[in-house]
Amino acid sequence: MMSRWRPSDPYSPRPIILANAGSASQQLCDERRQYYLDLNKHLADNTHPKPTRPDAYHGIYAHNEVKQALGLMFGSKCAYCEADVTMVSWQHVEHFRPVARYPALAYARNNLLLACGRCNGKPNKSDNFPIAPSGKTREENRPEPCSQLGIGELPMLIDPSSEDPEPHFNFRDGRIIARTTKGKHSRDVYGLNRDQLVRGRKQWLAAIRPIAEEYRIGQMENDPVRQIRHRAVLFESVQSSAPFAGMVRSELKSMGIDWRTL
Repeated sequence: MMSRWRPSDPYSPRPIILANAGSASQQLCDERRQYYLDLNKHLADNTHPKPTRPDAYHGIYAHNEVKQALGLMFGSKCAYCEADVTMVSWQHVEHFRPVARYPALAYARNNLLLACGRCNGKPNKSDNFPIAPSGKTREENRPEPCSQLGIGELPMLIDPSSEDPEPHFNFRDGRIIARTTKGKHSRDVYGLNRDQLVRGRKQWLAAIRPIAEEYRIGQMENDPVRQIRHRAVLFESVQSSAPFAGMVRSELKSMGIDWRTL
């Protein structure tokens, strides 16, 4: 499960490289438009060379300045699965709305987040972005690629940077149980019940549960010393930057511990 990540702070400084990316965004739109014109020529007459679809410039949206800003929000975790990515791999700068469908949002700060290669790649999210009510991913507007901004759409995926996933998920034995249609799409598209994640959640919970039980007993017996002894660990485990924080919060809640008061 994804925790309630810290929402994007509207008052936080926007990375300068993104603030100055307007011309790059327009260039990508123009290149996409020309790409489809050239593709139509190729399809009509294969003597015309098949064009390569232009993509967003990695050096802008994945610039170190952008990664640092996103790191303040997501820490070392994957925004989708909450695993600590940096221990075994690296974080990808990911587009919530895929650039393949929404090139105008390629350099939009509120469309960027950090994710692991498994959640972000195939066969998981990749360019999938189901929209209500059909549950299908929109095709790019070929005549005007940059006309799609997502305005008025109802995504069927949880946005890690601004939405609380708690109403959409429950846990059972390390697995995510969807409570809503949006939760089901998010779980399945992000691949949140992969075997490695389920094992990781179980191991993490096995370490946290005894500490939580000791804290709970301290509450029941009105033993402040016992509570203080274990509060710090529990407090750290429910922070947005902690691995599997959403699962830990859910477990504490089931034990009658209000994690918000730790």
